[in-house]
Amino acid sequence: MEYIIYFLIACIFLKIAYTDYKEHAIYDRDIWISALLIGIYQYLCFNLWDSILFAVIGLLIGFAIFLTAYYFYGFEAFGLGDVLLFGVLGLLFSSHFLNYLGLTLMISGFIIMFLIPFMGYEKVSKLEIPLAPLLLVWVPIYILAGRPSIILLFQSFL
Repeated sequence: MEYIIYFLIACIFLKIAYTDYKEHAIYDRDIWISALLIGIYQYLCFNLWDSILFAVIGLLIGFAIFLTAYYFYGFEAFGLGDVLLFGVLGLLFSSHFLNYLGLTLMISGFIIMFLIPFMGYEKVSKLEIPLAPLLLVWVPIYILAGRPSIILLFQSFL
């Protein structure tokens, strides 16, 4: 049963990433379907209330980034679908959500910084990178890596 739910979650995440890449939009029904599937999974794992707490934390973080991006750019550079995706990822990772988010944004930022010398700052600064594919490509990598802690990774480098 667990593998069926994993497969369905992976399919809906692929659909969300592809739609956001092609159309720069995340549909509410996809978010709700993924939240329902993840909620069922967390219920079966007896982890639903912890996951709901981190879903709310994810929504708050996503909304804070939404407001910051709107204030900085003056237009909606970060949509409500992305905010809801943060909540869904909080529901999925529960207590590991902050580690996932920190590592994902940090590694993605390093990759983008690595592109600057090759593409030039002007070209990189004008890139419109949809957030959902960027967030969702790291989900299987983070899970397969054993859900590493950002604090333990920093301690191993120091």
